[in-house]
Amino acid sequence: NNWQSLTKVTVQSGSIGNGAFQNCTSLNSIDLREGVTSIGDNVFATCPGMEELIIPTTVKSIGANAFINWKNLTKLTVPAGSIGEEAFKNCTSLKKVVFEEGLREIGESAFESCAITELDLPDTVFKIGKSAFSFCTKLESVVLPDELEELAERTFFDTGLKELTIPDGMRVIGKLCFCSCIQLESAILPESIEMIDNGAFSICSSLKSIKMPEESFLGDSAFSSCSDLESIIVPKGLTNLGKSTFQGCTSLSEVVLPDSLNNIGEYAFSSCESLKTITIPDKVENIDYMAFNNCKNLETVLGGSGIKSVVDSAFQFCHALKSLEFSPKIEDIGEYVFWKCESMESIDLSNLLNTVSSNAFIECTNLSEVI
Repeated sequence: NNWQSLTKVTVQSGSIGNGAFQNCTSLNSIDLREGVTSIGDNVFATCPGMEELIIPTTVKSIGANAFINWKNLTKLTVPAGSIGEEAFKNCTSLKKVVFEEGLREIGESAFESCAITELDLPDTVFKIGKSAFSFCTKLESVVLPDELEELAERTFFDTGLKELTIPDGMRVIGKLCFCSCIQLESAILPESIEMIDNGAFSICSSLKSIKMPEESFLGDSAFSSCSDLESIIVPKGLTNLGKSTFQGCTSLSEVVLPDSLNNIGEYAFSSCESLKTITIPDKVENIDYMAFNNCKNLETVLGGSGIKSVVDSAFQFCHALKSLEFSPKIEDIGEYVFWKCESMESIDLSNLLNTVSSNAFIECTNLSEVI
């Protein structure tokens, strides 16, 4: 450790212990021979390294931070076994990685902030850790292994992916998994997907189309700020549309909600400026805070015969809203629900069972009839 003048290392066999050559700032030639079985944590961390590194097939594990901050590395061959956390993090010139068959596990942030342009992962990979390829902004395409069942949190956060096909058998897309993939235009998800977790595709601002599984759970903000997304069919069986699920999807003009839905959460469609018509399924009992806030071109709300409560500011700033029929079960209308709905001319409150808040219709300048 800290052998500042060391420039060349040859390792014939065996294991290389933790931190063995860490911070050897002149080390630029490393020859790992067949017979080396493992590379420990921090072994070559923050060394200048080489342009190309071939790790012998006899190596079965690469430790955490083993090659972190190798600024000169451009090409890498990884053998079977496992890759530890942050093993190649901040290898900012690393463009090409060959993953050999038999690779089983890729650790958290293993290739974070690298310059990789494409990924072809072998089918033997069964686990990819959090943020494994996050901030790989030049990564445009990925082939995922068929055996993989879960993509962890932030796996491809802020990458350059342009299209995405998830293999059949995948069950979970983790939190923020594809968040900020601003070049992603299309995604195909298989029927095996059971969960699309919080923020999984948020801020995918170029995403125009996504093929969703018929039945899947959607987390909060799953597609928020997907400003190019034009239409969506929400999965069958979903009962709760979570907070901010489609908030800021400014091009969204067509939405199909499932009959199973019973709650539309806070900000669910807030600032969906292209939405003109929405049909609320009859099992929906609650429209939550700011659910349709600032849907300024929303004209018509259909259905909703089971709605009991419309919470504060649910339709505020829906300037074009003309028509909304309250269900016979409606109990409460919260504050500022229809604030600045200037196109509304009449409203029928004859079914209201309990209360309408005093500010519910503030600045509805054309409202002339209340029944």
